[in-house]
Amino acid sequence: MRKSFILVGVLIGIVVTLATWFIETPGLGPLVGAVNYGVPLPWRSVVVYPGSPTLIDYSNLAIDLVFWVVVFVIVALVANRLVKKIGSSASWKCSANNLKK
Repeated sequence: MRKSFILVGVLIGIVVTLATWFIETPGLGPLVGAVNYGVPLPWRSVVVYPGSPTLIDYSNLAIDLVFWVVVFVIVALVANRLVKKIGSSASWKCSANNLKK
């Protein structure tokens, strides 16, 4: 069960990293006159003239990927722990009520 929560966290982290392709990061980045995309670090730069190539900073992309994967794995593990805690207390209450009868 724990492995599936980790896998879900990794998959969500990858999806969020790739979704930041569309989120502009103003004022950051290696190029002046370029629009930068990626959160928390800009990893895609587009120079603002027609036909310009998209530049990808693979080191920032890797850092963003690790950042989001770690965030969502932690969220998934905390959620797993909460579900187990709530589930165990609910089953204990049910069994205690059955003993009273």
